[in-house]
Amino acid sequence: MDAKEVTKSVLDYFQNIKQVKFSFEVKKVEKITGTFDGETWIGTCDILNLFDDAPKIFEVGVNDATGDFIYIKEIE
Repeated sequence: MDAKEVTKSVLDYFQNIKQVKFSFEVKKVEKITGTFDGETWIGTCDILNLFDDAPKIFEVGVNDATGDFIYIKEIE
C-alpha cells in the first residue's frame, strides 16, 4: 500500500457509512513500522457534514499488508 491507496480506502469507507454529502480532508498519512501486526498506516482526516458547525477529526489505522482497518477513532 501507499499513502494514496490508504486515503482512497478511508474516503470510500466514510462515503459508505455516512450516506450524506460531506467535506473530507486528509491532514496526515504516515507509515508506522514495528507494530504488533507488522506495518500500519495511520491516517488523520477531517470530516464535515453539511449540518455540522465544525469538522470531526478521525484517526484511522490500516494494515499495510492486507488493507484491513485496524481501528477508527474520533479525536476530540
